[in-house]
Amino acid sequence: MNDELESMKKLAKIYKNSSIVAFLWGGGDEWPVDFVTENVIQFGYTPEDFTSGRLNYADIVHPDDLDRLRSEVLEFTKVGTTLTHEYKILTKSGEARWVTEQSYIGCDERGVTNYYQGIIIDITDLKRSEEALQLDELRLEALLKLNQMSGVSLQEITNFVREEAVRLTKSKIGYLAFVNEEENILTLHSWSKSAMKQCTIAKKPIVYHLETTGLWGEAVRQRKPIIINDYSTPSPFKKGYPKDHIKIKRHMNAPIFDGEKIVVVAGVGNKKDEYNESDVRQLTLLMQGMWKLIQQKRTEDEVKNYADELSNANKELKQNSEKLSMANEELKSLDKMKNEFLSNISHELKTPLVSIIGYTKLIDGESMGTVTDNQKKALSTVIRNSERLRHLIESLLYMSKAQYGNVEYTFDLVNTSEIIGNAIVDLKLLADNKGLTIEKQVPDDLPLINGDKDKLTNMLTNLIDNAIKFTNSGGKITLTASEEDSNLHITVNDTGIGIAKEFRPYMFKKFYQVDPSTTRRYGGTGLGLYISKHIVEVHNGKIWIESEEDVGTTVHVSIPI
Repeated sequence: MNDELESMKKLAKIYKNSSIVAFLWGGGDEWPVDFVTENVIQFGYTPEDFTSGRLNYADIVHPDDLDRLRSEVLEFTKVGTTLTHEYKILTKSGEARWVTEQSYIGCDERGVTNYYQGIIIDITDLKRSEEALQLDELRLEALLKLNQMSGVSLQEITNFVREEAVRLTKSKIGYLAFVNEEENILTLHSWSKSAMKQCTIAKKPIVYHLETTGLWGEAVRQRKPIIINDYSTPSPFKKGYPKDHIKIKRHMNAPIFDGEKIVVVAGVGNKKDEYNESDVRQLTLLMQGMWKLIQQKRTEDEVKNYADELSNANKELKQNSEKLSMANEELKSLDKMKNEFLSNISHELKTPLVSIIGYTKLIDGESMGTVTDNQKKALSTVIRNSERLRHLIESLLYMSKAQYGNVEYTFDLVNTSEIIGNAIVDLKLLADNKGLTIEKQVPDDLPLINGDKDKLTNMLTNLIDNAIKFTNSGGKITLTASEEDSNLHITVNDTGIGIAKEFRPYMFKKFYQVDPSTTRRYGGTGLGLYISKHIVEVHNGKIWIESEEDVGTTVHVSIPI
């Protein structure tokens, strides 16, 4: 025994800074302590509390586990046997902590067991994690059962959920109350079976006005879960409960929301241990599942009643539905044919058009001989209108591909100043012919953005083309670019006719025209802004319009850097 004591003292130096507590116990049911390491202080005790004889080890074993532990020790009391147990002990402050014990049984010269030496390790956090995992599994099991409760009554649903709430929170009692639309009246729907057995009130009230309810109404008033772990503590919110009411020791309840409205108050009580946030989570999630099922059931009942009322009209409705379906399929087919036609005709037109533009530019550049001034004017008109036709064809092709998600993008680092310049060059001739000035206000040190150079140029070309179209001769178009909050902000401003307020919400819709008449003054297909918006959104950006009639329009584009 003395050898073991000396050995334990040497080990004490090792255990001093460890969470492992080493013990040397004497024989007998009370397990007197001959030695314990100093780190027993983690449980609130000092070694002297035990070695002085003031406490035996049995004094700190939780009463719920003491008899079981004694039985296990007796069962395995054999010399040289190593025992492993898990049980609860009480700290000096009275808190229950889980420990795992590994101990070795020793004996004297006569072979009689007279000591145990071993260690205990605090595993409370591990136990709580296991318990939380088990509770989550039980809750998921309960939610699965709840979702499988088809064809049952509302009472059966609420009874199941209420009893599961009691079980999952390890409570003794539970209740459910529904809240009216104004959130000022609580209607008690039901108590748990255990509560009904213990409550002997003859006439139990059902309807409660919130202003007169006590502590259990706080969940509605404060719009959050309320935990009371000592119901005997004085509180200004308490109204007391009637004679023969079940005695409340602990209480927790939570409001269940449908959007912003509280629809249910669920409560449980008299758990052996204190309620915590895990209990709130179990109760809330279970009740939310119940409410969804109730809403689903109500919807199903309403649909069934509605179907019964309209049974005489079902045949006619079915016939109309079939006709509508046929018409819809025909429209889909026509829409598909339209898109295929646009795609095919665009391809057919694009090939010869490229040749026309190319040869016209060669002639205009006098590569094929001298050109007179009148011929140059004619060639300029051909080039300008051919370019507009090319732009129209490319817009139709883009729209057709976008319809089926077939637009291909090639992302790379892009110089914003360069693409703005390219777009201006493309439309300079058009602007000059209309007597407009295009001004570029772009700093040279702008950061590069990750984008598709051709698509972004196309987007800017569309915006500038719109500005030219709706700006009268002598007007001005200004393009700016700046870095703002990790985004590149591009603006296209014109001094044109502006856009009426009622038209602005529709400007990015496909084929939208402010003036849809056949004699409209301004040309175009109504695709420019639609395509520009699509390109900007593919680049995770935003596009919006600011406009004032007879003053002008500014289109803003913001793209992440």
